[in-house]
Amino acid sequence: MVRAQAALGARLGRAPTRVELAVATGLSANAVQQALNLIAQEADFVDPELDRLADTDTPSPAESVETEDLRLSLREALSRLSSVQAAVLYRYYFEDATLEMISAEIGVSKERVRQIREAGEKKLRADFVVLALWQSLISSK
Repeated sequence: MVRAQAALGARLGRAPTRVELAVATGLSANAVQQALNLIAQEADFVDPELDRLADTDTPSPAESVETEDLRLSLREALSRLSSVQAAVLYRYYFEDATLEMISAEIGVSKERVRQIREAGEKKLRADFVVLALWQSLISSK
């Protein structure tokens, strides 16, 4: 019935009437109405068990806030690096670029890219240690 309804609707450019569906399917108008009622009931049916299932694909509000806080902290930390260090770290960790790809993009050797990455990581680690100490001081008040 659903296929007939869709095909007839496409051909007519509008929703078909019950009589038009009856003619198209060879059913009585009463049988078409019963089928349409069943289809509507099925569409309106909501399984109460579905409301109890956890949505594992969607992060919890706490996870969303934590992720956003981390993103903002990383963005702030990256802004304190040189532009080259920030670009290398961003490409390497967030865009999964290889050292070879980055070296070709910025025109230095793969070894130099590795050194830039390590220097940026060292500065980020130091910044996060200072940030953690600062936050512990603030939270202890």
